[in-house]
Amino acid sequence: MSHSHHTRQLTNLPPELLLKICSHLGIQDLTSLSETCLTLFRPATDPTLWRDWFEMVPCDLISEDLELYLNILNLRRFERVRKVCLEISPSLGQEQILSLFGTLMKKKWLEDVKFGESFLCSVPPGKLTSFLKGIPNVTFDFGCKLNSAQLQILFKSIADGNKIKTLYLEELNLKAIETKTFAKAVNNLCDFSSYYIAYRDEQVKEMFEEMAQTTRLEKMVFFHRSVEFVDSEILSKAFNNLEDLVVNLSDLPFSNDQINGIFKQMSMKTKLKKLEILTYQYPDLWDFSFISPNILAKAIKNLQEVYMTDIVFSNSQICNIFETLARNDGNVILDLGHCDISNVPQELLEEVVEKLEPNSFVRKIKLRILQLCEESVKQLKYRLEEVDSEHREVIEDIQNIRREGKRMRTAALKAKGFIFLPSHGVSVFYQKTKYSSRSSYLRYSRHLKHPTFWRHLKLKNHVNDCKMIRYNTMN
Repeated sequence: MSHSHHTRQLTNLPPELLLKICSHLGIQDLTSLSETCLTLFRPATDPTLWRDWFEMVPCDLISEDLELYLNILNLRRFERVRKVCLEISPSLGQEQILSLFGTLMKKKWLEDVKFGESFLCSVPPGKLTSFLKGIPNVTFDFGCKLNSAQLQILFKSIADGNKIKTLYLEELNLKAIETKTFAKAVNNLCDFSSYYIAYRDEQVKEMFEEMAQTTRLEKMVFFHRSVEFVDSEILSKAFNNLEDLVVNLSDLPFSNDQINGIFKQMSMKTKLKKLEILTYQYPDLWDFSFISPNILAKAIKNLQEVYMTDIVFSNSQICNIFETLARNDGNVILDLGHCDISNVPQELLEEVVEKLEPNSFVRKIKLRILQLCEESVKQLKYRLEEVDSEHREVIEDIQNIRREGKRMRTAALKAKGFIFLPSHGVSVFYQKTKYSSRSSYLRYSRHLKHPTFWRHLKLKNHVNDCKMIRYNTMN
């Protein structure tokens, strides 16, 4: 068949089937297919297939040629775009930025906006909030510049209940935001992640107090210089009202009472499903050995994912955790990182490894099991060699006893005054009476029932007696 005949067959397919075929193609294949003919152009540029591909458009095109960027954004294939990454340089004027925001506000399917290195201070606070309040996921990444007025209005809008559910902040100063507005805004979110953010202690305290009572927040990544001013009971209730918690102990140091309270509450009642406690680097380890092993084990049992890679635990804590998880019905994700498992019994390691989802910590446990198996094999091999050596010595002793016994029987048969009767482990000699006959040499002779004389020679002491018998025989 000719190439044109193949094309006619493809173009005659129903639009639904063509769209299904196109859904299995990559971005380059879709682009090539869209350039073949008008019939294939429509399914190849269907917005449902291109909704996650706008990120391939370079972010720096916004500053280099905003008109071209907007033309690409307005293409039919990007009508349902879901995520955009923006980098706005100081060279862009206020009208250009507002034009960009106006075009993006027309994208009804847009649900994720990420600002990279963006200078937004020139944008009126109300315009920025109007653009973002309908976006579920908003990110202000490293290098993003915002002024205090913009942040105040944005957090006020979140507190009032806009559509923002996920907020990611990095290197921003939030001290100008009113305390109650900040606390209410954070607890109205579903996901709040903050790195290197400047807070006031009053803001942090108010946030945790409201979180301890009621919150919509499910996931939190929080860094602050200290939370020691927060009551231990409030902090433990606040953290256990979340579902996903990430804290860096290098940036957010806790007191021992606060840590103990968090795990005690977690062991009794918690909404947490995932807990990640980390530090900046391996040498910066935190010692959690002061926590009761039973409390720690019960707390971890209530979670689905646990990451505490830079924490020091005692051997009793680790054994309690493993024993509790080994009896658990479902599997969990556990990563205790650099903790020492060298003193954990092999049987316990084999039981718990079946209850853990595969990760680097599980590989560490399996490696330890292999090491213990190798040690056991070496010990068994050494013991086998010892037993084999003992066995050879016993065989040699038996052979010596048999040789000596043979010489004894020979000597006894030659002795005129004795009859030899062997038994297990003992050599027995009977002196014949004057009534005995030749038949008394038989093992079951009737004349042996009342011997006049007999003596037992034990195996270990019979050699001298044998020599004496041979000597008497020769004489």
